[in-house]
Amino acid sequence: MTEPDPDRRPPPPQRPAPIELSAAILIVSGAIGLVGAFIDAANLPAGGDALFWLTLAIDGASIVLGLLLRVGRLWLLTINYVAVLGFLDLLGAGESPLSLMFGLADVLVVVLLVVHKPWFDARGRWRRGADVEPRREPEPAWRVGPRPEAAGSALDAADREAADEVALEDEEHQRDR
Repeated sequence: MTEPDPDRRPPPPQRPAPIELSAAILIVSGAIGLVGAFIDAANLPAGGDALFWLTLAIDGASIVLGLLLRVGRLWLLTINYVAVLGFLDLLGAGESPLSLMFGLADVLVVVLLVVHKPWFDARGRWRRGADVEPRREPEPAWRVGPRPEAAGSALDAADREAADEVALEDEEHQRDR
C-alpha cells in the first residue's frame, strides 16, 4: 500500500456555473462592442478616432477581465469595472435598446460576482497552497432568525431541553443508588 504524497496539492475549487456565465457575458459584450466600434469607425468623421480608440480600450478590457474572471483573478477590479460600465450603459439606455441590454447584463454580472465571492476566496487560498475549504466565520450578532443548529419549532427546542433534564435526573438518580 502506498502512502499519499504530502506535497501533492488538492485540485482547485470547481468553478460555479454563474461565474462561467458572468465571464461569458463580459467576453461576448466586449466582442459585440468591438465589432460595433469597427462598423462605426467607417462612418466616423476624420476627428472622431479618439472615441474609436476609447471604445476599443473599454471593450478590450471587458474581454480581458472576462477571461481573468474564469480563473478566479481580479475580483475587486472586475466588479468595480463592471459596475461603472453598467452605469454608463444604463445612462445610454434611452437612446439604444442594446445599451439597456448591456446595462442589465452588467448588473447581473455584479450580483453574481457578489454572491459567489467565496469561490474567489477559496481559489486564492488554493493558489497560496492553503486549505481549500472555506473557513466558517462566527455568526454575526445581528443575525435574525433561528440558527441552523436550532432548526425546528420552539416546541421542539422545549422537548429537547425537557429530555436533557430528564436524562440528567436519571443519571443523578442512578448515582444516588
